[in-house]
Amino acid sequence: MALEYFQKGHEIAPDDVELLNLLSDWYVEHERYDDNLKLLEPLEADHVFDAHLAYNLALSYQDAGNYKAAAHHYELANHELNDNPEFLKHAALFYRENGRVKEERTYLKRYLELVPNDLEMASLYDEEQDY
Repeated sequence: MALEYFQKGHEIAPDDVELLNLLSDWYVEHERYDDNLKLLEPLEADHVFDAHLAYNLALSYQDAGNYKAAAHHYELANHELNDNPEFLKHAALFYRENGRVKEERTYLKRYLELVPNDLEMASLYDEEQDY
């Protein structure tokens, strides 16, 4: 029901950023990353992305295995979302998965400043200090 509402709204008002965000969020929340890429990729050429949409694209590209595009969009989103624990955690784990220790540590450090009681992430941070 919500999906139909968001899709119809986007069809009627394709320039409505709020509807675009709602539809993109729905796709990401329901792990329909391919649909999210189909929605957002055509808009990339216009460079009309806010940090939230860049984050959604990063997650979608990550799922698709396009790590270069995912990293690019994580960096775009970081400028505005560097105080969002969920974003920071996803970014840290993405960079960890890709063996990019420097980036992982940067995101982990910032995440732990905001969520110091996350023992699992603190353990990852401490583990990386051993290298």
